[in-house]
Amino acid sequence: MFAVFPWPALVLAAAAFIAGRAALPRALALCAVVASVLFCFYGVLATRIWEFFHWRASAVLVLMSLAVGFALAAPLLATGWLRLSWPLRLAVYLPVGFLVVAFIRNATGTDPSLRFALSPWPAVPVFGIEVGALFVMVGLLGAAIGVGGLVRARTRAPRLPAATLGVALGIAAPIGLLALGSALGMLPFRAGSGTLGLVAAGCAVAIVLCGKVGLRASTRCGGARCTSPWARRSSRSRWWLARPGRAGTTTRHASTGPAS
Repeated sequence: MFAVFPWPALVLAAAAFIAGRAALPRALALCAVVASVLFCFYGVLATRIWEFFHWRASAVLVLMSLAVGFALAAPLLATGWLRLSWPLRLAVYLPVGFLVVAFIRNATGTDPSLRFALSPWPAVPVFGIEVGALFVMVGLLGAAIGVGGLVRARTRAPRLPAATLGVALGIAAPIGLLALGSALGMLPFRAGSGTLGLVAAGCAVAIVLCGKVGLRASTRCGGARCTSPWARRSSRSRWWLARPGRAGTTTRHASTGPAS
């Protein structure tokens, strides 16, 4: 069942990433992949939970899929968000932030309309946000640090120590955050050696996979002008690195050549 049911969502996600560049359709496609796995699991291996909570279980699975799927698409969504003006940024961010905070603060776990007054809604903030989105966040953090180290190592000497340091920090930073949060009691689970080992392995795989894209883009950027569409899209989002020019404009890097 698991080998068949998620495939339509995977094909849809691949089509969304290949055919278009918009962040929101890609994020929704990732949500569909996560939802197909969750629905398959609770529909085949954990049917008692679905039978007990009825439609509430379906709603909870959809909300958890949205939390994890949008967390996976966070870099794409952030790139598009940074292209907006500040009023539009606030208009987009504040409703989503309010909804997430409301879900976390309202995780009471009781519902008088259900037997034993048990409610499935706390599963959304606990498992969807504080577990699923948390692991996605630390994985993206580790991948970003590791790939950043690999890309910088291509332009700095000696290359091997710089690349090794970047990859080591990319693996150590997520482990340190999870270990610290677990020690302070801020996580809904205890991060043991097995959990930290899986996170380290996942970050290493993410660095390798994402590094292929980052290094390929960096090699296509030569001299003054970058020919990589991926890098051009990324550079447009780096508004804090743009050099100020005339009023309302930013200056581009001038092409190399003899001064006139």
